Amino acid sequence: MFEMLFGIGCETKILEACDWNEERAVEVSEFLSSAIKKSQAKSPSDMIIFLENSLSEIATDREIVALTEIIKESIDNIYFLLMNDTSYEN
Repeated sequence: MFEMLFGIGCETKILEACDWNEERAVEVSEFLSSAIKKSQAKSPSDMIIFLENSLSEIATDREIVALTEIIKESIDNIYFLLMNDTSYEN
């Protein structure tokens, strides 16, 4: 459940940064995914610096801020994002 809510929050943040342009939001999300895959960062701060540098040519300042916030929130919540709590009882 946490992952779903977190994902919705991230999508909303990207859409807001892209002025609710869904096509642009998809492009920005793909840029982020691509940059993460290319990163050789050894620490969270290195990852953020790499992403900001990678995205500076293809994303607006507002989009970069949103993506950076998403990465920071992901790092801060990594424990909850990695949990695979699919089995629970009512």
